[in-house]
Amino acid sequence: MATLRFRITGSSESRDQLIAQLEGLDQIASIQEIGDMMPAMNDDDSSSAGLAENTSADVYAFEIEIDGADNVDLVRRVAEVEARDAGLVLEIVEDF
Repeated sequence: MATLRFRITGSSESRDQLIAQLEGLDQIASIQEIGDMMPAMNDDDSSSAGLAENTSADVYAFEIEIDGADNVDLVRRVAEVEARDAGLVLEIVEDF
């Protein structure tokens, strides 16, 4: 069993579209969304309040368990293509 970790930035609808596509792959044993470990530190009177990068999209983190280490590259490529098609930004990471 191999693990692929990634973050995606975009809307919840696009996130759901990507995850639905990945869940259809036979090579995937499980997909788990990892909760935000640190709450947002911006408050309403912060100098960064209202900036586009703080209001336009959400960030989601996922861990995917993949059957067989030889399937990791296939799942990564599918995730990249589906993320691009859904208008998401995808970042493959080693650790969260």
